Amino acid sequence: MEEVGRASPAGSRQRAPPTVRLAAKGCVVAEALREEFPKVFQMITDADGASVLLRAVQSYWRSQELPKTEALVAVDVAAVGADATARGACEEEEDEVGVLKWLLTRLLVYLRGELQNALEVRTSLLLGAGQGLFVRRPVVEGEWLCVYSGTLVSFAALVKAKERGDPPSDYVMGGFGVYSVDAAAHPDVMARYANDPYEAPEHRNSHFVKLKGPKKAILVAKRDLEVGSELYVDYGAGFWRARGVASAMPPSTAEPASATATVAFASLAAVAPQSTVVGAASDGRGG
Repeated sequence: MEEVGRASPAGSRQRAPPTVRLAAKGCVVAEALREEFPKVFQMITDADGASVLLRAVQSYWRSQELPKTEALVAVDVAAVGADATARGACEEEEDEVGVLKWLLTRLLVYLRGELQNALEVRTSLLLGAGQGLFVRRPVVEGEWLCVYSGTLVSFAALVKAKERGDPPSDYVMGGFGVYSVDAAAHPDVMARYANDPYEAPEHRNSHFVKLKGPKKAILVAKRDLEVGSELYVDYGAGFWRARGVASAMPPSTAEPASATATVAFASLAAVAPQSTVVGAASDGRGG
């Protein structure tokens, strides 16, 4: 049997790897993309918009410089096609369609800016921390939750602000080269409400994956979370140093807080008034 994608015997043509596709009609995620983001939908589907194409999704994913996940690497169409055997033709296709759905689901979170109907903002369990970000449904490890975005601020502008003696913004996320992202004027950005229990780092249950091209960051769950859990991240030592805290406390042996328990980190309120502790910027927030 001639293997797909490999050199064929002399005189025969090399077969191209199969095109993995998913019918758009009836696929909830694909239908949402068609309605909410028609331009993107057009880029990832065939000419008549009937099917979502894996290779087109991969191409768009890379153009946005989204994380190079294991799933993305695993579904390199040419590589999978070359390895297809009599056993695997149907099974390989099923696996690829599953990964295509995985990519579409996360792409929709990225474009929307949040996992729909999964998050809410309310009073934080950290005393004095103002508002916090909570999950409204069970979340699994690795799930994309929301996207940190905002106004781009140059490094020069931040230096000038410091020279003027302006207080540091609590919504500036560094780590994007010469620019930072400030979500202060964007209260609709859910990711900015994640807090940092800096005295008890074992409570940090999520983290940011920074996208240097789009200058955004994806908030990702570090472990499975139950309904009502507050999302906690690491702001980074630079954030706390700017507020008079030399470093975070070493990890304790305490169990992570339950979804309903009040976490009493009084020193968090002492670092800054309630209005300045609201929300989060990023892992390594200080740049």
